Amino acid sequence: MLRTRQPELLLFAAGMVGLGLLSLIYRDFALQWQPVPPSVPARPQPYTLKGSASLDWGMQSRLARVFRPATNRTVMLAIDHGYFQGPTSGLERIDLSILPLLPQCDALFCTRGVLRSMVPAESQKPMVLRASGGPSILRDELSDEQIAMDMDDAVRLNAAGVGVLLQDVEIVLRRTGKRSNSQNRYYWGCIIPIVRSGLTKLGIVLSPEETHTFLKFKFNQIELYTLDGEIIPTIGSTAEMNKEEFNNYITKIQEWSAMYLGIEIPDPGEQTTIF
Repeated sequence: MLRTRQPELLLFAAGMVGLGLLSLIYRDFALQWQPVPPSVPARPQPYTLKGSASLDWGMQSRLARVFRPATNRTVMLAIDHGYFQGPTSGLERIDLSILPLLPQCDALFCTRGVLRSMVPAESQKPMVLRASGGPSILRDELSDEQIAMDMDDAVRLNAAGVGVLLQDVEIVLRRTGKRSNSQNRYYWGCIIPIVRSGLTKLGIVLSPEETHTFLKFKFNQIELYTLDGEIIPTIGSTAEMNKEEFNNYITKIQEWSAMYLGIEIPDPGEQTTIF
């Protein structure tokens, strides 16, 4: 039988010798496992859940456990009622009424007590934990809650997420994109020297940093409110400004300089002489 297959064996041996020679020439002994040439760029698979493309891998991984990757939809079974109502009628026996439904849902929303005492550890369903609580049943308002669980506890329980119910939450939207490097150079290389020179003529001698503080005090004051309603004025940071806010800040300085110092501060790109 070996004689009849001798040509095939010779071809196989020649092929292996050829691979060995190529590996020696290219100094790479994994050529046979690299069918894609180096010139072809890698193509990472994007996470398609809406609004989640910019999240880090860990957050995307947890969301992928809750939302079906094929449809980006989820059926979450919420049984967290007991955290403020006590045992709910018909749901006293979680092991009999809820656990049989686990195969039909994508995720379970429950409390830590239910998870620890009733859900089998071998369950592969993602768990979302109720993380807020309060004196709900003792008051008329049931939504006045606070965070009642340490996030370390959620990590120890391998939770895919947490759920909270908060009242009077204020969301503030701000423009993104901080001031540019060119704006920063214009400010320190043009505005600060001109204003400093004008103040020196008035007998006010300041360093560049002191001039910066002076301008912030005049044109970037903000108000802080105490719990008693008292207003405390303070100086805001120009480093936290976005491009539009910084342009408005510069415009105020230019208008003030022209009116009180008698100095026209040029716009970026214009030329001037400081005496």
